[in-house]
Amino acid sequence: MNTSTFYRRCFRVGLLGAAVCFTVPAFAQLTSRDMPGTDGAVAGSQVEEPLIEISVTSEQMPVLIVAPATTADAPLAEQIAAEIQLTGLFNVRTTVSMRLGAGLPERSKWPALSTAAVVVGRLQRPSGFPIVISDTYHAAESDVYRRRELVLYPGSEPMMVSTMADAILEDVLGIRSHMSGKLVLSDASTRGERSVRVLAPNGSRGRRVSGFGTLARGADFDRDMRTWYATEDPSGKLQLFQEGQTTPVALGIPGYVQSIGFSPHGQFVALSMGEGDRVRTWKGPSTDQLRMMPLPEEQTALSPSIDDQGRVVHVVGPVNGPFSVMVDEKRVTPPGVWAAMPSFCSTLVEDRVVYMVRAGRSWHIRITSLTNGSSRTVATNAMSPACSPDGRTVAFFSNGLYGKGPGVYLTADFGGQARKVWDGQAAGLRWRGGESLPSKTIVTIASDEPETTEPSPADPPAKGAVPGSDD
Repeated sequence: MNTSTFYRRCFRVGLLGAAVCFTVPAFAQLTSRDMPGTDGAVAGSQVEEPLIEISVTSEQMPVLIVAPATTADAPLAEQIAAEIQLTGLFNVRTTVSMRLGAGLPERSKWPALSTAAVVVGRLQRPSGFPIVISDTYHAAESDVYRRRELVLYPGSEPMMVSTMADAILEDVLGIRSHMSGKLVLSDASTRGERSVRVLAPNGSRGRRVSGFGTLARGADFDRDMRTWYATEDPSGKLQLFQEGQTTPVALGIPGYVQSIGFSPHGQFVALSMGEGDRVRTWKGPSTDQLRMMPLPEEQTALSPSIDDQGRVVHVVGPVNGPFSVMVDEKRVTPPGVWAAMPSFCSTLVEDRVVYMVRAGRSWHIRITSLTNGSSRTVATNAMSPACSPDGRTVAFFSNGLYGKGPGVYLTADFGGQARKVWDGQAAGLRWRGGESLPSKTIVTIASDEPETTEPSPADPPAKGAVPGSDD
């Protein structure tokens, strides 16, 4: 039996939104080989126990209002609102859904828990390329707003919505998101084949990296956003390949390649290498300068990720499990807890890791703080997690949530509703950083002037504008 032979059907009950979930059979392509360290866990307890899951409801979340500058900008506002909603960080409301007109709504009409309102519009200039403009007004600030102007150069249209969503979230929260980044994964949707694919976090702009009829896996991006992955050479041995290359990368290490992981800025690399049933983690500044991490002879290490400090998070345990999450030599999960597929999930204020943990006959996604040791479950019936570079959104594979079927889902790092972005069977997810954002201008609103919302090429420079600073 493989790790994806079951999914849970949930029934929501009670005023708190509790969901009672039961495990039922499902058909899937994924096997335990797609997620190293999960094989023996399948033979664990088969006790049928209902799982009570309390989720954050939309009524409890902060609200972000997105308004079109003009009626013609309504489709643009809907697209940007939908992109921000995928992060799970806000209950996003458009003025169209609020039955309000275009432009910034009066503050008296903002819903409770509103954090900010954003006005977005597209401007076709008499000369030059068109621009997309966002003006962000904070609920706690009535004297300033933040403006972004994104020039739509030829070919940039597909990235426009994701880039503007990242810029708006930075203006609202002070920390950028990475919906304009990239996900890489091993696609197991075709039986007997594993292909490495790259796609946007919203599931669009997907492309195949590895060849047809192969068993590719364990991929990641280097500092130049090139994809590296493990797949078989003509003799059937798993070797390391680089995107666009037909010959394997030369390694001075014996054995076969399981996976590769680069630090976010590319200063370090971690390689999972096996000989027989023993797998070890190697790390260093490059693939030709690697050293093996120390490990007792009877132990094996799987699924390493590495951060910009050179720290490695992987699972370590006996060949037949169970496996514990370790950061270098520090144990993160308690003994006896079966964990797999870890990676770093840090924010600006907290050092964290994310991983999947066995719970009865299913897997949950858990985030544990390396700062204070606290843990929380952010998704159930979920596997193979990867956090956005800012650590606030989690991508994962599930066999099906809310009747949506198998695929990649996104949720906030505090849990809540997960939203499906890609159809198929996936493992080995990694999420890397997004596009450069347009510069920011802080605009002071004169006390005797109303807040203006429609961009106009004839407008004089905004009074008190301070480019690129919140100071």
